Amino acid sequence: MAVSYSKQEVSDQVDALIEIIQDRFDLEIGRLDAEIALRDLRNTLGVHAYNHGVADAQAYLSDKLTDLGIDVYAEPELQPGPGRRVSRKPDRP
Repeated sequence: MAVSYSKQEVSDQVDALIEIIQDRFDLEIGRLDAEIALRDLRNTLGVHAYNHGVADAQAYLSDKLTDLGIDVYAEPELQPGPGRRVSRKPDRP
């Protein structure tokens, strides 16, 4: 699945990449080189980050659905009505 970015988002990301490269590596990089590097990083590293995020979301939702199933099928607590007593037979070993 391709992720699309607006022109403003791309511009902001390129600016951030240029700043990172200048600050961390003390290198000057042109805007075109930064755009190409950003595209290459997205195509290589972005795929792994995206897939990891999808796997995390699936695991989270699976856990929540499991919890929901436990809640739905759990034995309800017996609550006495007004003027009534509730007794439960002890569980047999």
